[in-house]
Amino acid sequence: MALTACGSGSDNGGSGSGTPSDTVSSPASGATPSASGGAPNAHPGSEKPVPGGGSGSAVKLQVTAALRRALADAYFAKVSDRYPGETRAKVSVPANLYYGKVGGKYYAIGDIGFGDNPVSRQGGPHVWDRGATDWEYEGDTGGAVCSKVPARLVHVWGASCG
Repeated sequence: MALTACGSGSDNGGSGSGTPSDTVSSPASGATPSASGGAPNAHPGSEKPVPGGGSGSAVKLQVTAALRRALADAYFAKVSDRYPGETRAKVSVPANLYYGKVGGKYYAIGDIGFGDNPVSRQGGPHVWDRGATDWEYEGDTGGAVCSKVPARLVHVWGASCG
């Protein structure tokens, strides 16, 4: 994970056990997947902060299976045109995932790609953000996490930008 390059080798402490070769299924109900995370009416602030994870207005939040699905959905929606032979079912579970909030904006970083396509899993970590609506996949940081995530949140995650 690129946070190691930022000065931390610690685990994110999130729940779930995805590895890059695992996949996350979209909801089985037949509904169109939403990148909103969690239940359709879930409020983004309903996540519980990880004890001791907050610092000022930057807060480390608990990673859930619903979050992992929402991030995978957002990733697929953004990159599917670049990988025409791939399907949503082949998207790997976001791994090494860090999740948090600064002010009213949520951020997540982690490793993701298609399970059968090593090129799609290169680089990282990858970044997603969310304001009042759905998660958006913002792309690969190329190791420069602080170019896309506020430094104070990266610090709360146990890393640095220098």
